[in-house]
Amino acid sequence: MSMLRSAAALAATLGLLELILTAIHHVYGAYAYDTPWRIQVAFYAAIIGALILALSYGAHRWRQGHAGGVLLWLNMAVILVAPAIVIGLVEGGYNHALKNIVYFAGDADLYRQMFPAPTYEVPADWFFEITGTLQFPLGVWAGVMAVMALFRRRMS
Repeated sequence: MSMLRSAAALAATLGLLELILTAIHHVYGAYAYDTPWRIQVAFYAAIIGALILALSYGAHRWRQGHAGGVLLWLNMAVILVAPAIVIGLVEGGYNHALKNIVYFAGDADLYRQMFPAPTYEVPADWFFEITGTLQFPLGVWAGVMAVMALFRRRMS
């Protein structure tokens, strides 16, 4: 497998894992916190996952032609926007990693200012917080691999 295809394949795999993790996290959170609106995130994740799979297939199938390059670019853009930025940086990074740091640092006023109720839950459920926080490194990794795939495509 070429370096180009391996970076794109890893980005897609990590993006799909990020979507699975966020679906588990949000469905669990819906039941743990009696917030059924969170379940809709699992449906969005499934749609984005199907799009990543379809674009991955097309980019691989037509990899030698212009269409393959366009599909690869679109796939990496989807991975950068959804799993990397929206889920990884915003949901995992801000909504969980930073929230936990501020909370456990003990600055109650800063915590309430940055993470007001009822939008944010006080860290009280270890499974919810761990799955939420894990979205951050997984999303960053997916994003880095997507960028690498695009640079390698451009250089080839």
